Amino acid sequence: MMDPKLSDAVLSLPVGQLVLHVLDTGQPMSSAQEAPVGKLIRAAAPIRGNGQTDRVFGVVVVSSYVPEVLVMKMDGIAKQFEEYRQIISMKNPIKGGAYLFVAVVTVLILFGATWFGFYVARGITVPIQRLAEGTEAVAKGNLDVNIDVKATDEIGTLVQSFNRMTADLRTSKSSLEEVNMSLVRSNVEIDQRRAYTEAVVETIAAGVLSIDMAGLISTFNPSAERIIGVKGDDLRGRPVHDAFKAFNLQLFQKAYDQMLQEQTESVSMDGQMETPNGRLLTVGLNISRMQNEAGLDLGFVFVFEDRTEFIKAQKTAAWQEVAQRIAHEIKNPLTPIQLSAQRLRKKYAEKSTGFDEIFDQATGVIISEVTRLKGMVDEFSKYARMPLPQMRKASLHDIIEKVIS
Repeated sequence: MMDPKLSDAVLSLPVGQLVLHVLDTGQPMSSAQEAPVGKLIRAAAPIRGNGQTDRVFGVVVVSSYVPEVLVMKMDGIAKQFEEYRQIISMKNPIKGGAYLFVAVVTVLILFGATWFGFYVARGITVPIQRLAEGTEAVAKGNLDVNIDVKATDEIGTLVQSFNRMTADLRTSKSSLEEVNMSLVRSNVEIDQRRAYTEAVVETIAAGVLSIDMAGLISTFNPSAERIIGVKGDDLRGRPVHDAFKAFNLQLFQKAYDQMLQEQTESVSMDGQMETPNGRLLTVGLNISRMQNEAGLDLGFVFVFEDRTEFIKAQKTAAWQEVAQRIAHEIKNPLTPIQLSAQRLRKKYAEKSTGFDEIFDQATGVIISEVTRLKGMVDEFSKYARMPLPQMRKASLHDIIEKVIS
């Protein structure tokens, strides 16, 4: 078959090679040949018989002329297709390179991010670790901890706050140690003073009884036990009113009530009292308020002493002085009486003529001096009286037994 538009020159191009190839192979084949003003496209296909045979009986050749314009377009398309095929063939290497580039960039980014993360974490964890170590050291008592971290963020502020805290703790510890040493010295001095005061109270001859602000007896020294005849353990810690009433310490109760009523700094009182063991004592008592350096009341202190023997000694001395004066006053009138009696005796022995006159003079002197002596005795009897009896309850049976015995 021939295209009627084809010229004889185009159709005269050889087709034998194409036909031989189809006959030999039995397969269709096409070819493009250059024509003077375009391209000649030829296709050859085998002609087979009917049935099962593969025998080729002939060849059909079809020729088509492609103008030059269309050839140029086809060449452009073919060229672009070839370029596309080349691009397609280069797709995997480019894609692999792109993947590799992305992978490298990703690895670099991951490495940079990891390094930056470690750097940032190190900037956080190192100060925090040092803070933890410093805190543990401070907890163990080491206040000389100073963390040196160069940072301007919140971690740096935290470290600076920690350093200021340890500095303040060192200052406070130093101040506390100084105060503690001062307190220790003060306590030692107070203990020494207390021991000295207790030694004085224990050894002083006067009795000492103290009452705290709660109204309880807190001090009762050995001298007080000896004077009153009561054990200190029986009084310490007891309410003052109960103790005074239980042991019949009326003089103490009277002085204490007067102290509370008058609100004075001290009260002094002398009087007689009977101890629980039956002794009658003359007691000199002084009660004073106890105050601290700030002027606050701490309680009351009783200082008392047994003046019984002292009063007896005073009375004995007074009686001695009185006796001496009485002896002197008695001696004065006795001398004229003695002289008058001696004169009477002498004149009587001499049988003197003036005996009556001398007798009258001598007896007058004797009567005058005796009257004077009697007046002295009467005056003395007004002051030198026996002590008045003191009434108290007693057992009549005991009195009778004492009289009988």
